[in-house]
Amino acid sequence: METRLGAYTSALAEVERDLAEVGPARELYEELLAREEQRVAASADPRGAELLEIGRLLAELDVELPARERARAAGLAALHGRGTVGEFVRQVEALGLMAEDGIRGMSGLRHVAEQLEDRCRELARLRDRLRARREELLLG
Repeated sequence: METRLGAYTSALAEVERDLAEVGPARELYEELLAREEQRVAASADPRGAELLEIGRLLAELDVELPARERARAAGLAALHGRGTVGEFVRQVEALGLMAEDGIRGMSGLRHVAEQLEDRCRELARLRDRLRARREELLLG
């Protein structure tokens, strides 16, 4: 048993070292993409307009997605007795959505939280597609 535990501990340490090396590489990759994006956007390259639009959409998603995730989390907390319905209503209204009277009941609360969860997944997929298209434009 101790031999297996030692092997797992050793393997875990190796994986952690590998991850530590990859972290800066990902940051450098993102920095290089950003530089190329700026170069292309500033040139007469036809990709520039699409890259600017992708950048605008990603910036919007960087604001909207966390706000919706906070609202969803507040709804789940209220459903499980760890938060209040009032906080959930405030989070929903902060999104510019109407908090109807039905949200105050558990079934209404659950329904809105599920809708928020669906929308969060949809926005995350859109963000991933936009990032992939950005890379395609810059590297392709």
